[in-house]
Amino acid sequence: MACSWSIPAAAFDLMAARAEADYPEETCGLVFGPDSALEVIPMRNLQDELRQRDPAAYPRDAHDAYHLDGVEFDRIRGEKEAKGTPFRAIYHSHPDHDAYFSKKDREDAAPPGWGPIFPEITYLVFSVRKRKVADVKGYTWSEEKGDYVEVEIQRSTGETPSADPPPRGSCR
Repeated sequence: MACSWSIPAAAFDLMAARAEADYPEETCGLVFGPDSALEVIPMRNLQDELRQRDPAAYPRDAHDAYHLDGVEFDRIRGEKEAKGTPFRAIYHSHPDHDAYFSKKDREDAAPPGWGPIFPEITYLVFSVRKRKVADVKGYTWSEEKGDYVEVEIQRSTGETPSADPPPRGSCR
């Protein structure tokens, strides 16, 4: 694997704790900032509400899918970017499943015919089993492959400097 991201323990632990707390439903959230000051922003998963309103359009429930509030997402991202704070990641969990970038995850991140919506960020997927994080993997856009590729994710202990994730398009 050509790429890795060592996430500071405080940020990693916050995402993991939220994934465990939201189990058996998928959790979701955003990550902004440089590694020295990562800010994790948990978001509400609207999937069950959307499914209740329109089951034909949203056949999956929150155990199998997540849906961020688009208005809230745009507001937060706009505020952060106005301050020059970089958008770094979207995270979510897979309850009782492995940490992988599913076909739906890929299509949400890069709709067919459109390409990646946020090619500069890393998508983090936490596997949660029996209310405990079992694994986490990351995925970033590869210009060379024209697809998402895996990024090795590590929880930084703080003993060594954390490396920012690889620049856009640099993962092979």
